[in-house]
Amino acid sequence: MRRFTFAVLLTALGLAAVDRAQAPSRQLSPDWFDDDEWHLQVRYIITPDELTRYRELTTTQARAHFINTFWRRRDPSPGTASNEFRDEFTRRVDYANAHFTDPNNAPHPGVESDRGRIYVTFGPPEKIEPYPSGAHEIWRYSDREQKFAFAFSVPPITSCDSSYRILSPAAIATARGAFTSIQVYPRRFVTVSIAVDFSQAASVAHSLERRDRISGRSEEELMLTGKIGPAGADPLSRHLLACRMFEPNGMGFTQPLPPGSYVFSSRIVLLSGRVREERVAFEVR
Repeated sequence: MRRFTFAVLLTALGLAAVDRAQAPSRQLSPDWFDDDEWHLQVRYIITPDELTRYRELTTTQARAHFINTFWRRRDPSPGTASNEFRDEFTRRVDYANAHFTDPNNAPHPGVESDRGRIYVTFGPPEKIEPYPSGAHEIWRYSDREQKFAFAFSVPPITSCDSSYRILSPAAIATARGAFTSIQVYPRRFVTVSIAVDFSQAASVAHSLERRDRISGRSEEELMLTGKIGPAGADPLSRHLLACRMFEPNGMGFTQPLPPGSYVFSSRIVLLSGRVREERVAFEVR
């Protein structure tokens, strides 16, 4: 599929929305949302309520009206020729694609990386502190009320316990099991940590389920679902220890989640054949 710059795509979508608003409306197909590109382009700034309403649209005219209203509501200077919010959003996306695309993961543009997500959402950091080892760096946003600080692993270094953690502010809620810990931060960021002795583990599986789900599994749920191992008779330590940065005694992930009630499940199979399983419930508000 051909790739377009985000600015061109955004302009095209805006013009298309105007054309559709002027043209007779038609019904959207039942699965139109699965093939829709616009909500993916704005996924970092669209609210959960807006996304729900957008998913429920049934006509092209309603979709065009929604998109126009989405940008108009965020325009800091209504009535002028330009929409500064949309212009800044486009600039951030273009910057993320230019600076954070991993050459080893070329099919995915920089805006889909964790640094790209944070850059688009928060803007440029006030300060970047590289670690002496060069393996990762810290972004600080001290001009914000909550003073966010993020630690990222930086390509070509790849971390197998996800690529970033939140250093500040402090978590606002914590849920714990016997070997699973979940921390919920402001702005709906969630970090899950699983304590694992990889020298004794044959495999680790984990999944996230939303208890109050009204539709299919979200992208966020799928990103916190996976499995590593088994690797024959080898312990996982032979394959993973060198790539863990944030969890010296296990593994973990950081991911923003929509508001809702969740259950995170972990299953560790030891080399002895013993199985450890648990489910930890938590809320994101």
